[in-house]
Amino acid sequence: MPNPYAELFRHQGSVAFSLTGAIARLPIAMVGIGIVLVVEAESGSYALAGAVAAIAGLSFALISPQLSRLVDRYGQRRVSTPQLVLCAAGLASIVVLADRRAPAWTLFVAAIFVGFEPTIGSLVRSRWSAGLDGGPTLRTAYSWESVVDEIIYVLGPPAVAIFAVRYGPQEALLGVAAIGLFGGLLFLAQRRSEPAPVAGAAGKSGSALRESWLRVLLLIMFFLGGIFGCVEVVTIARADELDRLPIAGVLLGLYALGSLMAGLTYGWKRPALPLNRQIVIGSVGMAVLTPLFVLAAGSLAVLGVAAVVCGLAIAPTLIVSFALVEELAPTERLTESLTWLSTGIALGISISAALSGALVDAAGARPAYLIAVACGVAAAAVALAAGKRLVPSPTEVVE
Repeated sequence: MPNPYAELFRHQGSVAFSLTGAIARLPIAMVGIGIVLVVEAESGSYALAGAVAAIAGLSFALISPQLSRLVDRYGQRRVSTPQLVLCAAGLASIVVLADRRAPAWTLFVAAIFVGFEPTIGSLVRSRWSAGLDGGPTLRTAYSWESVVDEIIYVLGPPAVAIFAVRYGPQEALLGVAAIGLFGGLLFLAQRRSEPAPVAGAAGKSGSALRESWLRVLLLIMFFLGGIFGCVEVVTIARADELDRLPIAGVLLGLYALGSLMAGLTYGWKRPALPLNRQIVIGSVGMAVLTPLFVLAAGSLAVLGVAAVVCGLAIAPTLIVSFALVEELAPTERLTESLTWLSTGIALGISISAALSGALVDAAGARPAYLIAVACGVAAAAVALAAGKRLVPSPTEVVE
């Protein structure tokens, strides 16, 4: 059987934009944990740290779809270059303000600028969509990019946690800002693969979110993001409770490792089951596996095993979600529609991180994992109730 990943990278320019895109989005696995470590180190409060991370996520959720609409209209480089600068400035400001024990509201203002971070994953997937003809090849491309995301989540949390312990959390977050800025500029310099602005996009008014299928996917992604936000904050807190803070990054990396393995397998096998049924299976799988965090929290070793197992449902569910967008969204709305998925995840992460941080301070880390359990059940309920909407309409099929 031919290797579908090897065939994928025979397309001109694909290696360059996928590689630089991977570098550019390294911070997605580092920003949240970096902010939590910096703010908690200076304030001693996980509630405040989680709230600042939540504001950054909320800002991203509100800003990124609007800017992605401009990307469809004017192109990636023109819109995303200023975003990179604003995001890096926001992260640097959090470091300075936290170090000077500035009022909490100033940290929230700085976090708003972090939300200008470009959705590099959506930009990369848009380039794949523009360069491929869809079908199994594009599904493989989306699988590959989800695998890249998981590699980033395997390497990112341990790296920033270890760097923070050895050199300081402030230095770690500044390093994250530098990687995002220069990696993003390298990616945007790949002009040959950049999709041209779509004719007719400028004449479109209103949001892609008017489509009911996109609202369903957004809601599922919101609850999945709730799982991720809770697991990130609570795992850090649990390791801290047991005086093993550096292990937090390893545990989060193991969570991503499970997802990475599942993503590679999915891209190789390319299941033929309809996408709307696959997302139901993935969402239910997340709901069934997430309670393992609560059961395993008594031991960090057992928690690591549970993290790998729980991660197995992540990548296939996300791959299917992005594939559904490519299948259902019109070309002039593709980047915006892809970004709405990232927005849903970011919004779920931000709200869950804030709630989880407050619950950790009030009751301890282990009970706080129940927020992730509740989010998993909610995601499965939405998929089961509304999964039938995630199919092309008869008019789209005819066209």
